[in-house]
Amino acid sequence: MKTCSKCNVKKSLDSFSCRKLSKDGLDYWCKCCKRQYESEKSHKPLYDCNYKKTCSSCEVIKDAEDFYIDKRILDGLESLCKTCSKVKKRNFEIKRQYGINQQEYEELLYKQNNQCAICSSSVPGSKRISRFSIDHCHKTGKIRGLLCNSCNNGLGRFKDNTTLLYKAINYLKEQQ
Repeated sequence: MKTCSKCNVKKSLDSFSCRKLSKDGLDYWCKCCKRQYESEKSHKPLYDCNYKKTCSSCEVIKDAEDFYIDKRILDGLESLCKTCSKVKKRNFEIKRQYGINQQEYEELLYKQNNQCAICSSSVPGSKRISRFSIDHCHKTGKIRGLLCNSCNNGLGRFKDNTTLLYKAINYLKEQQ
């Protein structure tokens, strides 16, 4: 038997969740009290509607709705605004997948005159796609250039197979 430190009721040990850090290996609150607390906590925001917060990256004061929710943080909001958070995530993904940082991406785009390496389009894609795709060799991982969405999909459909691409070119020429 153990007494819950929240409701002060003596309960059986199976009424408590495991907690490695406590001396007896069990949580201080019973499962019922813990569930009730979590339920109350999840239904009320930790900030009011007029709450303002400064983004730790761009250092601009913004409304609470401009931040993602993170219940682990005291005020319930991430430290980065949504815009900075997306940029940080994009930079992390580029580094993880291709081994280049944002500056190297920008340099590559500058070398291509801010255009697709194949069709010279200055538009990366539709409204949803705001960046050029990083084209790379799937065998070696070497970056070949930046492509618009259409050219990137085209190469992908042909599986980077030059023989298939030549056949497609010949097919188009024959059909003219």
